[in-house]
Amino acid sequence: MSVQMTDPFIFEIDEWVFLGADDPYALFDPKAYGLNPVAPHTACWKGFIVQFFLNRKKLYLDKLWVYCEDGSYPPINGAAPHPDQEGMMVYEHIGLPLPYSGVVAIGKNFIPGHRYRSFLGPEPYDRVLKLTFQDGLLTGIEKESEADGED
Repeated sequence: MSVQMTDPFIFEIDEWVFLGADDPYALFDPKAYGLNPVAPHTACWKGFIVQFFLNRKKLYLDKLWVYCEDGSYPPINGAAPHPDQEGMMVYEHIGLPLPYSGVVAIGKNFIPGHRYRSFLGPEPYDRVLKLTFQDGLLTGIEKESEADGED
């Protein structure tokens, strides 16, 4: 099985990797926006990639790559998609506030030598944070791991 494409998470101007959430489909469910994603290839079984963005402690959907076999791609928060080079449609600068309540795990700095698997958890990253949100507002940050001990 192919290694799955990762979802970027922009936190403090740096790109991290979204590792999981208490309820991922409460965080973002493409069907709630009229999209019916299917896998475009074996590296993207869920049919979409999301880029989350944290700005002034508020959580947003910033960018979305999606493949819908039915060809239906309605606008999201006023953003219309365009095709990318991989055959997916891309929504950019969406700016959609996400009213998520729960914990989101993010990772940074993939550790060389870790074996790639289909779905990666937090183990291959030297920095892992758990972000707690209430109605889309960041209320807490917990360091799950940090190899170098620095921020």
